[in-house]
Amino acid sequence: ALVDWNMPVMNGIEFVRHAKTLPAYRFMPIIMLTTEDNAHIRERGKAVGVNGWIVKPFKPALLAATVKKHDERGGEKSTVLTRCVVKQVLREATP
Repeated sequence: ALVDWNMPVMNGIEFVRHAKTLPAYRFMPIIMLTTEDNAHIRERGKAVGVNGWIVKPFKPALLAATVKKHDERGGEKSTVLTRCVVKQVLREATP
């Protein structure tokens, strides 16, 4: 799952903490895609189960590589998400 730190109802850390309590999402890899590059916030993310951290603005290839890296941990649903993300990223990155 791709999550941002800055969201309207709860921040990304709160979202991940809640998602990891749900059986369907307990083992799904979560990548924080955000403008936040604070080491303390990253450590909080890691503590609640964030698997990857990408700071905006980012290079599309970095997003695709990070999603692929964590793909196998998430099972079949994650693989479908990876295919969609990688296709979209590559489509947007190709002039």
